[in-house]
Amino acid sequence: MTLPGGIAGVRTYRTLRIGSAEVPRAGAFSVRIRFFVRPKTAEPPRIPYTKWFDYDKIKDTLVWRTRQSGDVIAIAGGKKSLKRFLIDEKVPAAGRDSLPVLADGKNIVWIAGFRISERYKVTEKTTRIAEVTFRPETTE
Repeated sequence: MTLPGGIAGVRTYRTLRIGSAEVPRAGAFSVRIRFFVRPKTAEPPRIPYTKWFDYDKIKDTLVWRTRQSGDVIAIAGGKKSLKRFLIDEKVPAAGRDSLPVLADGKNIVWIAGFRISERYKVTEKTTRIAEVTFRPETTE
C-alpha cells in the first residue's frame, strides 16, 4: 500500500513494514569500482553496500543483472540456489525478481545488500582487490 509522503506499507511473511523500501531494486543505481593491490594490514570495509572481492578469481566480465533461473551462490560448506537463499532471508516475493545481482559470467559474486560469494572473498592469499560500491538511487 502506498501512503502519503513517499511511505509504503508492505506485508512480508509475518510482519507489516511501514517505511521506505528495504530491498534494493534493479532500477536506478550507481556503481563505483576501484582496483588496487591489497595492503598487508587491510581489512574489508564493514559498509553494507561496499564490498571487496579477490580480483584474480574474477574470470569473466562483471555484470549487474537480476536473478536468472538456476542461479546459485557459493556459501560456506557448499552452494545454495539463489531462490532458496532469498526465501531463507525472507526477501518478499515481490522484490526477488528486481534484486540487483553482480555476476561473473554464470557465477554470482554479490547479492546487493546481502552477501558475497565465498568463491570471491578476500583471503590471506589475495593480492589484488576489486572494491565495488553499490548506491541505490533514492527519490527522497
